[in-house]
Amino acid sequence: MPEELPERFNLAAHFLDEPAKRHPNRAAIAGEPDEVTYSELTALANRVGNGLLELGVARGDRVLIVLPDSAEFIAAFFGATKIGAVAVPVNSFARAADFIHYVQSSEPRAGIVHSDALPEFLPASAERAQMPIILVGEETTDAGGVRCSRWSEWTSAASERLDAADTSAHDTFSTRRAAEARPRRRFISTRTCWRRAGVSRAAC
Repeated sequence: MPEELPERFNLAAHFLDEPAKRHPNRAAIAGEPDEVTYSELTALANRVGNGLLELGVARGDRVLIVLPDSAEFIAAFFGATKIGAVAVPVNSFARAADFIHYVQSSEPRAGIVHSDALPEFLPASAERAQMPIILVGEETTDAGGVRCSRWSEWTSAASERLDAADTSAHDTFSTRRAAEARPRRRFISTRTCWRRAGVSRAAC
């Protein structure tokens, strides 16, 4: 049977902060291009969280994440959840019509987008012209006149120290990753994710 969560629970604090305290130099991400330790990943996630706060992202706001599996994806996901925002990870290989749907349905306060996805994503950015966009990957990619912050500069300017928001096990922390072109919006609470994870405590 899966363990019950405490009433006060922050996903990023559990999956990043606690392991980083116990074994900071252990690999959190192994493989190409470089190994990333728990302390390095936690510091990057904290920079993302602080950067989002500087952009005005508040608890309950949605952050659209258009990234392939990578250290940046994990840092963006946990950086958002650590401040109590709702991470909205979507397929980075989606088409323009899909991105428009994602933006319209989730109404994100900010977007973190990979340069490879930017050409298809740009039409969707017009749906929320006020939405700040953080560009990951090839940061010199032509953004078609849309103002984007560069991931490297944006994260470097933020502090790597961040206290976790006082979130509840019942809070929504993420939407489910979209598997279809027109997914039905569904939000998942921390407690639901934990129950699905079972005794392995795997992240959703």
